Amino acid sequence: MIAMIAYNDKLDICLAIICLAFYKYFESKSDLVHGFLQRQERMDLIALSIMIRGVGNVLVMTTAYFFTQELTLALAISVVKSWAVYYYIDNRNYLRLYKDQNFVHKTVLDLFQIAWPLGIVVFANTLNLNIPRYFIAHYYGESFVGIFASISYFLVAGATLVNAIGQSAIPRLANLGIANMLAFKALSQKIFAVIVLIGLIGVLIAHYFGDWILHLVYNDVISNYHLLFMQIMWSGVAVYSSVAIGCSLTALRDFRLQGYFSIINIVIMLVTSFFLVSYYGLSGAAVAIGVTHLIKLFIAWLRMRYVYKYWKLDYV
Repeated sequence: MIAMIAYNDKLDICLAIICLAFYKYFESKSDLVHGFLQRQERMDLIALSIMIRGVGNVLVMTTAYFFTQELTLALAISVVKSWAVYYYIDNRNYLRLYKDQNFVHKTVLDLFQIAWPLGIVVFANTLNLNIPRYFIAHYYGESFVGIFASISYFLVAGATLVNAIGQSAIPRLANLGIANMLAFKALSQKIFAVIVLIGLIGVLIAHYFGDWILHLVYNDVISNYHLLFMQIMWSGVAVYSSVAIGCSLTALRDFRLQGYFSIINIVIMLVTSFFLVSYYGLSGAAVAIGVTHLIKLFIAWLRMRYVYKYWKLDYV
């Protein structure tokens, strides 16, 4: 809604936003089914759905845009694909296991009452990575947004891997958080170390092969921004680390405080982006992401210290 108001004079952008909203709606319904399947440890069905969704995104979007040369129409076709994946794969998997045709309508309200602060966290995480782009568009134009978005996609790709590791560990962390806090702490630290290592590997790859990768994936123009690539991957270390510790807090159902922290992080991202992007351009945007997530990581670390010290959470 905010983006549509900002681009109310550009019909094509508004239509694209509407298509993306419907796409995310069907995707969220699929994610709800995945939650039930994860509870039953049917990771095979979740993996199959995600693989079909991922490959389908590439094939459908690429094919539709190739033949139509219209981004909005290609997005609309992708919405139909998203609905098909939910209805013919995820919904049928659920009905085969649970035989309850009204599960979405019966559980959404209960889930909302428990997890709405976590929804704020997810919203804030998505918004935080996009706020610098709004400032880039304002100060330098949409062409530079394209350059920054293209390079920062590598950060998003790494976040997909990191989220997969963290989300798969949450059920076990949740059980340990109830039964054995020492084991919970040990597993959390191992996950954190693995995720930080992934981030550092990304930095090394950007440092030694960044120019070649950008040239291979994009073109000569974007390959000139290999220094920006490395800066973004350094920020990625902070992003991934905050994701790791956030998964530990989620396993302990510490939703509400995460929501408050996320609102604070949005304010920090707005302030840092305002000053850094205006003075340092694309590099300032990368630094703004890193600084904001380092502060987020520090706040979450303080919270986890409290948890370890008092052995339990006060669910407030």
